[in-house]
Amino acid sequence: MSFVASIRVAAAALIILVASAGIAPADGLRRFQSEVLPRIPKGDLTYESASPLGPSGFVLERVVIRDRGWQDRPAGEVRMRRLAVEEIDFERVWTSDPPHFAKLRMEGVVAPRHTAFLKQQGIPDKPSDLKLDYRYDPRTRVLTVSRLDAVSPGAAHLSLNGILENVRSMADTRQLLDTALLRSLRLTYEDHSALRQAVRASADKANRPEAALMRDWQAAIAAISAGKGARTVAAADALVSFLADHRKPNGRLQISMAPPRPISFGLMVGSIFSADPGQTLGLDTAYAGTRTGAAAAAVRR
Repeated sequence: MSFVASIRVAAAALIILVASAGIAPADGLRRFQSEVLPRIPKGDLTYESASPLGPSGFVLERVVIRDRGWQDRPAGEVRMRRLAVEEIDFERVWTSDPPHFAKLRMEGVVAPRHTAFLKQQGIPDKPSDLKLDYRYDPRTRVLTVSRLDAVSPGAAHLSLNGILENVRSMADTRQLLDTALLRSLRLTYEDHSALRQAVRASADKANRPEAALMRDWQAAIAAISAGKGARTVAAADALVSFLADHRKPNGRLQISMAPPRPISFGLMVGSIFSADPGQTLGLDTAYAGTRTGAAAAAVRR
């Protein structure tokens, strides 16, 4: 599942669960069934069974959530085998902000837009799993995403965690992107077949051989690292090597960023083309199949 799709599915579930009266931490399941469920519009949430989870959580089995669509996109249904809410900030129910913390997992998720995205990438759609764990401190304006995992069985596993500063509001996505500062970010990608199938689909769409397409992608990455510092070159070597192994990657690819000073998203993107993005972004990469000099070789081809 792509991160955009993953976040949207998680958001849809959160909205359904908190757009009603609060749940007391002493008995999450009882309060959910007696106070929340009656206030949810008929047909927006159905499930086959429910059970408690710890002192304040609950589990719903065979869940169907009505997705009312985003902007001008059509509505649909998000189905999942299980939705487990371990904890959530129900104090924010009557405020303009979303919950300031949540820890949940969704198992066996099938979403129409998720399916469409995967088909565009040439990846067979299978029920996916999603885990989300975050906490926002409005006093310090720090958002900590401890875990955002998206798993598409047999295709890929994408994991992200990071810390953002100067987050003025959880409700305004545009403001978040404009004003938030990245303190740290770690992205881990483990491929099982998605990359191979995506390359094949892209080559077919461009009516080009896969090898030619891969050379272009590798050369574009390598060009950014030409004449740059050791961190930038190491990152380019890892990425170029990972692409070269797209049929069967040699383990996972991990990309970490810890800028010397927190940096805005706009500057972060611009830094990729700066004098030395590895130094500016505090960039570190790890891939077992990295070949030293892979980026330089890609430029010479």
